[in-house]
Amino acid sequence: MLDVSARILLHDNSDNTPPVIVDKIRGDETCVISFGGGAILDYDRANKLARIISSEILRDVGDIPNYALIYDGVPVVGVPFLRANERVLFERTGKNFVPSIPKDSALIYISEKNIKTVFRQRICPLLAMYGTNGIKSWNFVVDDDVEKMTEMIQQKIIDVASNMNFTPDDIKEMTRHVSTHVVSYSNYFNPEYLDTLFNQILLPRISDDTGARLPLEIAMWRVRKINIFAHCYGGYIALMLEKRMQNKMRELGYNDDEMAKIQSQLLIVALNPSCPLGVSKSQFISFMSGYDERVMRPENWANKFVNEKRDAEIAAINKQSDSHKWSLKQGYLSKQNGNVFFVKQRFELVDGTDGKAIGYNEHNNVHFVSRKFMDDGKLLADFARNILISGIKNSGAQSSGFVPLPPLETLILDGQNDKQLTADFNKMVENGEKFMRDAYKYALARIHERIKEQNRARTPKNIDQIR
Repeated sequence: MLDVSARILLHDNSDNTPPVIVDKIRGDETCVISFGGGAILDYDRANKLARIISSEILRDVGDIPNYALIYDGVPVVGVPFLRANERVLFERTGKNFVPSIPKDSALIYISEKNIKTVFRQRICPLLAMYGTNGIKSWNFVVDDDVEKMTEMIQQKIIDVASNMNFTPDDIKEMTRHVSTHVVSYSNYFNPEYLDTLFNQILLPRISDDTGARLPLEIAMWRVRKINIFAHCYGGYIALMLEKRMQNKMRELGYNDDEMAKIQSQLLIVALNPSCPLGVSKSQFISFMSGYDERVMRPENWANKFVNEKRDAEIAAINKQSDSHKWSLKQGYLSKQNGNVFFVKQRFELVDGTDGKAIGYNEHNNVHFVSRKFMDDGKLLADFARNILISGIKNSGAQSSGFVPLPPLETLILDGQNDKQLTADFNKMVENGEKFMRDAYKYALARIHERIKEQNRARTPKNIDQIR
């Protein structure tokens, strides 16, 4: 495991003095902090990200402390380690459930609680489709005792593989693989630097200088005064800090209702976040494009639907054909489905070695204002900008006492184009519902196809034995 750490940079919004590194953010301070992607590896990149917030957000709000994270200890060759952390978070939140072998780190989270479901939904179909390679390409991540879980996984493989008519040699080969590929989550995928960041950023919002819990309204007031912008890996950071916040609040003695009220006041605006959506207890609002092929998304049918449509359209464009034109409309998916605004494409395709291709900007451009935006990209950026500005203005309104974070329908407004913004949002809600219906139809068709393929490949003696 890499020895990753992170530092907090404070940017001078006037850009007259160099930024400084701080050890802690004061708990009662109104501020904004950016959790950038995994490429924010040095002082200059972090300062550039903070400068975007200063010039494109704070210019319409006022001069407040403006922070950004720098990630240390992550060489270029270490980026797959960050990807592995992201993938395990998808696994632990149950967002990966389609039986397919990923392109990068082949990790699967398994526990005593979910072992039957994981084998039924993913491992048995993989065995049917890929034979012994359906197991040999995976590393198993566990929370529980590694030795105990290794034995459980091996026994489950023996049971289902025997039922699927694998040979004794095949079974022995798979159990041998498992014996050396079960790893502890806490040892490999729970970076210590996240504890440090939590202590520096969020702990002062829920506890006093002695470490004691704050009264409910003061904790809500303090949490409401910090606003987070996250991009890519920064979305993972935000969710991991939220989890630590939940654990610490419980330790401090807040009850479930109090914890929910406090957490609801944390605003996170996330662009192309590489993390599970729809699981946050904060006001975690995401913005994504279907053409972003770099962001990590869960292994589910909706994303397979998006990937297939995108790839088919780009292939058709390069063949100068309209046969696979994709008419994905600007949409919004409710909190249950992600609390995410989406469009098909933020930026024009670029010239690649084999024709038109997705460019650097589609995933990496974090600007809120840009002449390079397509219409969809501008709409997405306008909503993200309005929400972040609204959140910061609300933070500034806390001077006379606690003022709750407004609902999303209010956060999206800018005070000038409210009628049009509301109409656009309502239409995006309708489009989001249609997208989910289309994805559901796609999933049903693909599931039926896979069932046929599996039945042709290997027919278990007794299907009940693998349930």
